Amino acid sequence: TPAAAGNLQKIRHGLARGVMTAISGIMILLSTLMLSNLAEEKSNKVIEVLAAAIPIDAVFYGKLIAMLGISLVGIAVWGGTLAGAYIFVQLVQDWVSLSRADPAVGWSVFVILAILYYITTFMLLGAVSLCIGAQANNIRDIQTLTLPVSMLPATVFMLAMMVVGREFDLLAVR
Repeated sequence: TPAAAGNLQKIRHGLARGVMTAISGIMILLSTLMLSNLAEEKSNKVIEVLAAAIPIDAVFYGKLIAMLGISLVGIAVWGGTLAGAYIFVQLVQDWVSLSRADPAVGWSVFVILAILYYITTFMLLGAVSLCIGAQANNIRDIQTLTLPVSMLPATVFMLAMMVVGREFDLLAVR
């Protein structure tokens, strides 16, 4: 964005911040949903039935991939709803011109990178959440163990916000 004009640069920074905020929020919410889901299955003795029938690694990977699929479907539904609302607003009223608010790398690369980032971070945080859910015996233990794990994505989010907000050139020495 440093090569962009002033207003366009601000729009791109805002776009980057908004997408990063959405991805981080959705990732944390949906991975903790997976953790509470596993805790509920442990209390209902569903995990013991599954573990008796198939290897525990298969249960772990199956839950992780299934929750990723469920979260991607949810994001697609909400994303489609937001895209439809955006198109509706553009057709009804042309009060904001976001045609210039495209990312520096282009929309196709930006969307692919955002999806890959979400999938990667969800799988990592979801795997840790599943491990915590498998080790904890009750909800209080889960809440105690989840706080340090939640700090890592929050730290990554704050670092990303700091990088997006700062103008710097990696090649220039100041």
